[in-house]
Amino acid sequence: MLNLLPYYFKWSNGWYWLYAYVEDFPSEIGYIQWADEFDITEPGEVAYIWTHENYRRQGVATRLWIEARRRADNGDCNQPIHSDIRNTAGDLWAQSLGGDLILRNSKSDLIYPHFEDLGI
Repeated sequence: MLNLLPYYFKWSNGWYWLYAYVEDFPSEIGYIQWADEFDITEPGEVAYIWTHENYRRQGVATRLWIEARRRADNGDCNQPIHSDIRNTAGDLWAQSLGGDLILRNSKSDLIYPHFEDLGI
């Protein structure tokens, strides 16, 4: 399993951000961004989840998701939830996590065709 350094967590302009890092890599290898609904009891929709191409298929996105949900359970932020706008890879990843899942918007690939480049 990939050895991640401690996560970097921040709030900025109505969004929560959680970044993943490893040693000997010049920047983050992944991040998740989700909405601050300004009511801690309301879930925040995920806007982005991204993994650097060198680190895909190694559980980075899943570990970011788990850490974001852990922080929400501790009362640090809103609970992240999946958006209905997901590319095909993102939809498969979201389904693999189980739990409640908003039905994928059938126009997702038309709305954001560049999502395939974001990576899971």
